[in-house]
Amino acid sequence: MAEIKIMIPGFGDHEAAAPLVILGPNGSGKTQLAQKIARENQTSAISAQRRTWVDDNLPVQEERQLLSNVRNQQNQWQQNSWQPTEEINYVLSTLVQDHTNLLTKKNEEAINAGQPLDPLRDFTC
Repeated sequence: MAEIKIMIPGFGDHEAAAPLVILGPNGSGKTQLAQKIARENQTSAISAQRRTWVDDNLPVQEERQLLSNVRNQQNQWQQNSWQPTEEINYVLSTLVQDHTNLLTKKNEEAINAGQPLDPLRDFTC
């Protein structure tokens, strides 16, 4: 995982190669801090108030539409943090589609080269 740097309001820069987890008692401002971090770093935060089950049928959409749906869910969280978000299906669908696209590309390359398809161990392109 790549090292990233984010600016945490009131604390300064933070460098890490792992997710940032904010812990604290109810009402201590965790959500507001996460929202500020997400806004100031043009990144996303995953709400604790989200639906955690996955639909049996993940949505199949173009990448642009999936990303738009994830952004819409994140914007909803920014405006109404107490309402559960449902981005999990869109995020998982994006990952499945990215993996399928990579497998298709690698399969086509193997067919064109007349070679067997090597197993994929790394999901980067």
